[in-house]
Order: sequence, then structure tokens, then C-alpha cells
Amino acid sequence: MATATGQRATKKRKAAEPAPCGVTLPDHLVAEVLVCLPATSLARLRCACRSWDAEISSRAFQERHHALAAAKLALLQPPVGTCAHCLLA
Repeated sequence: MATATGQRATKKRKAAEPAPCGVTLPDHLVAEVLVCLPATSLARLRCACRSWDAEISSRAFQERHHALAAAKLALLQPPVGTCAHCLLA
């Protein structure tokens, strides 16, 4: 659309605002939820929110996530010195 001066009229875009749900979680609860998620989900969620990206990128969060993932993996592995055949019996 052209104006009388020949310049195009431009519409100002509003910055994306979060939906007003009325409820926000404290940062420490968000961190507790994020630390339980798999790494692939965390990689996607880094794009969802700047504060989540900052939390996920922090060294303390990464160390905590790694420790939790290692603990979960240790629970799934059979004890040292046992073979698969012994576990089936």
C-alpha cells in the first residue's frame, strides 16, 4: 500500500509475549524438571526460552545432569562379574 508521499506503509510488529496464563514456576522448580529430561530434549528446549537456555548452558546444570544420567545408567547395568546367561537363570 502506498501513501501520498510514495513510501510504503509499514506495520510495527509487536514483540512476542508469553500467553498470560497467570501461573509461573519458580526458577528452581524449572531447573528440577529440566535436569530430569534427556539430552535430546534439552537441546530442543534451549530454543524455547532464554532463561532455559541460560540454565541448560550453565556448568553447574550440566554437571548435575551428567551425574543424574550416570546414576540412572548404573541402575540399568548388571553387577560387575555377572554374565547375561546368569541373569536369565
